[in-house]
Amino acid sequence: MSGPSRQLSSLAITTDVRAGRAVTHCLVGGVDILDLERPTHFRTGELRSEPAQFHPPDPVGLLPPDSRVLLPSEQPCPAMIGICSCGLPDDASLWLQVRGDGDTVLWESEPLVWHDSIQRTYRFELLGYLDAIDRGARTVKAWEDRSRRLARELRRRRDRWCETPACAAHRPEIPTLINASARPDVDELYVRVATGFGFVRYPVPNDLDDEQVPASIGTRVRHENAMHEHSQPLAP
Repeated sequence: MSGPSRQLSSLAITTDVRAGRAVTHCLVGGVDILDLERPTHFRTGELRSEPAQFHPPDPVGLLPPDSRVLLPSEQPCPAMIGICSCGLPDDASLWLQVRGDGDTVLWESEPLVWHDSIQRTYRFELLGYLDAIDRGARTVKAWEDRSRRLARELRRRRDRWCETPACAAHRPEIPTLINASARPDVDELYVRVATGFGFVRYPVPNDLDDEQVPASIGTRVRHENAMHEHSQPLAP
């Protein structure tokens, strides 16, 4: 692994839709970091038959308002910037850690993950770096559709709920929600819940407004849960 360079790099972040997937491109010095970072060895030290090639991840995992992992602080924060060519982040992925050092932001090797990590250190000027994140987040608005916005709202309601009397009046429509996501240009939500059946695919109806959709999904989840419980064999 080469030592850290003191030279500052430029950063540009853009997002778009590729082959039905939302993707995030991080360009360092005008070059996609996934072209710069193609590990030749596994984390065990074993030589790969050919350098790894990663695909760009969904901006939900990188950019505001969904994620703040790229925002720098003194304490390093891990961020996944590449996913397996099969499209599954849990299969193989590329990580780095983000750290702030005064008016400089560093992208460094992530030592704690069992997946791949970047091999070099990249340094960015703080204000230009923050501007790149803002510009990248704004590009999402050019292609984001209703289903993606609804998925974000469901996650927001999940995160704001708490088990206190003060929150009782604002209990989310889907209290067992784990995650909500949507593919671009598909009027369907993928809702994962903490119940036996796991998840539901919910077509977003045009005759419901954005405020009615969460309640409708909650009704669907309760129905699916009741059907799942009814189908389970009785304990001996």
